[in-house]
Amino acid sequence: MFYISRLTVPFSFYMLYRRGTFGESFTFGEMRHLIRITLTMQFIDVLGHAMFRGYTESTLNKYVGDAAGANFTSDKAVMDDYLIQKNYFKGKKDGKNS
Repeated sequence: MFYISRLTVPFSFYMLYRRGTFGESFTFGEMRHLIRITLTMQFIDVLGHAMFRGYTESTLNKYVGDAAGANFTSDKAVMDDYLIQKNYFKGKKDGKNS
């Protein structure tokens, strides 16, 4: 879908050129066409993202969904790590640990 959206731009410019949209000076109509091309390109990108997300949702839920709810580190372990580091750096400052 990404490449389709990127091919939309040159194809659209070519079609506008063939229709004779572009003139000697830049007009509001040309700006309107450029904005429409940009929005179409972004819509195709978002659609491709949504399709890919839907395609991979089962795998995502299987591997990431279960891990998101699990608590791998307990609060006690985090606090113990903090206290160990605090004592280590305090000892370094006092010159006890070299």
